[in-house]
Amino acid sequence: MRKILSERNIAAILFVMVLVVFSIAQSETKKMGIMNAGLSTAIEKKAPASLADQTAKPASAEQAVN
Repeated sequence: MRKILSERNIAAILFVMVLVVFSIAQSETKKMGIMNAGLSTAIEKKAPASLADQTAKPASAEQAVN
């Protein structure tokens, strides 16, 4: 009689399960990347230009005193 759950069969089943989990994780990561890219462009469009200028320029000592 042949064993169904031999060590070789268990290893093959685990290998297939790992492939399935990683493929699902990869597709979810792509979805999150697309959503984050859309979110960042939406935030950039809503931010006023003066805020972008303030964050881009380093604060000098003269501006800190005034």
